[in-house]
Amino acid sequence: MRCPSCRQRIAEEAKFCPACGYQVRERGPNPAKRGVVAAAVMYVGVFVSLFVVAHLTPEEITTTLEELSWTSLSYALMLVVSAVALGVLGRGALRRCFAGPSSPKWLGLGLVGGLVGFALSAAWVWFLWTMAGEEGEDDATLEGLWLAVFCAHVVLPAFVEEWTDRGVLWVAMRRITGQKGTIFATALLFAMSHGLGGGGLLEVPHRFVVGLIFGWLRARSGSLWPGILAHAVLNTLAITV
Repeated sequence: MRCPSCRQRIAEEAKFCPACGYQVRERGPNPAKRGVVAAAVMYVGVFVSLFVVAHLTPEEITTTLEELSWTSLSYALMLVVSAVALGVLGRGALRRCFAGPSSPKWLGLGLVGGLVGFALSAAWVWFLWTMAGEEGEDDATLEGLWLAVFCAHVVLPAFVEEWTDRGVLWVAMRRITGQKGTIFATALLFAMSHGLGGGGLLEVPHRFVVGLIFGWLRARSGSLWPGILAHAVLNTLAITV
């Protein structure tokens, strides 16, 4: 039997496609309704979490450790929101978030996707600085505590944001829309959640494009890992270049 959405071969008894998450058969009461509620939980929960952290964070952060603490808090709240959404989706949703292992081919494409995403982001940021007639500033928070900085700016975002957007939200959206709609919805949350940062709405365009790249990797590979690798590559270059 083939999945009606991505055309991958699946077992006859399968209720969900392991590659794209498409619901092949009904499982439990009102699966589409559960998807709508879970997606709403993700959108509202992520925005509320980031909004609360943004308003609790002091205007002036003087130490690297203090900055990392607030960053870690925002990801901890996102994980809590994801756990609530998983509870709404029901049994089996946790396994479908990762979908399955990835082949070396798609991990390689994940590496390429990270490089392309960084190039697009860097070009957009350069364009904004050029239009403003200013130069970029050095990030003072990278002084010392390199391992903690790497974890907070590379490891945590790569795992938590991909898990949130193209893991939990992906599974929720696949119950109510097609693959293209899911890629769009997950990229939108990815972009708008970054828009709550210092760049505001100016962060949205390039983050949305990057989210589309990560979503394409998730859809075509049938795994979350290529997107995680791409995300990690992008963020590593962002804090070192």
